[in-house]
Amino acid sequence: MLALVAGAASAVQRPEQTREEREFLDAVHVALRHRDCAAVVQRLNDGLAAKLPDAFLMAGTMYEEGLCLKRSWERAAEHYGRAWSTGHTGGGYRMIAGLASREPGAALWWAQRVGQAMPAACRVPAEVHADVQAFVAALNAWPAGRLQACSHVAGVVATVIGEAEYPGEALGQMLEGSVQLRYRPAEARLEWQNLETRALAHGGLLRGEPLQDRESRAARDRMRAALETLGQRALARYPRPEGIDPNWLIEVHYEFQLR
Repeated sequence: MLALVAGAASAVQRPEQTREEREFLDAVHVALRHRDCAAVVQRLNDGLAAKLPDAFLMAGTMYEEGLCLKRSWERAAEHYGRAWSTGHTGGGYRMIAGLASREPGAALWWAQRVGQAMPAACRVPAEVHADVQAFVAALNAWPAGRLQACSHVAGVVATVIGEAEYPGEALGQMLEGSVQLRYRPAEARLEWQNLETRALAHGGLLRGEPLQDRESRAARDRMRAALETLGQRALARYPRPEGIDPNWLIEVHYEFQLR
């Protein structure tokens, strides 16, 4: 099983993936590659009927992007919420990403509910978050520009966390590893740093220390390049408002693991 583990307050968590769910995802991906929307929708409906967490997440994405389904943010949000209710926090991150440019206050409410990494200035006390009216009043009392700055950051971070997947280059060469993300919102700068790379044999760990050979370095660089592309796409998705606090810094630690 592939797993992506992010740092504290940012980890994507989900129920254990079953064989039925893996087969569902494979079938949908094959149909998508063949551009067979009828087959995609049939498989999707089967997965939704079986209440598979990834089926809810996939349905939300397809509605949001208009992929084989009529574009509808309302239907997308409905399915992201159902994914969240199954214990798949990916639904929460997709909700934040979609709301950030539509309903900034709602995006921040979800960011705090999910536990997404955010600047302290973008959070409210837990007892305020639990009361919708008090939460809205707290946001209305913020200085001018803070809501826009915080929703921008929420959208970028949620997009990165919600869409990051195990890099194919690492999987192809049986590599595990960890990377550190440092995000400086005021500078629109996302930096990825490789911390460690480990080679795996099919039976388990082959070599525990970081690999130094040319091939592993190339795979490591390609893994980081894929993440950097995702980061740039996230930054481009949300126009950066003026006045973001230059001291804001968000750090997220990712571990890519084969399980």
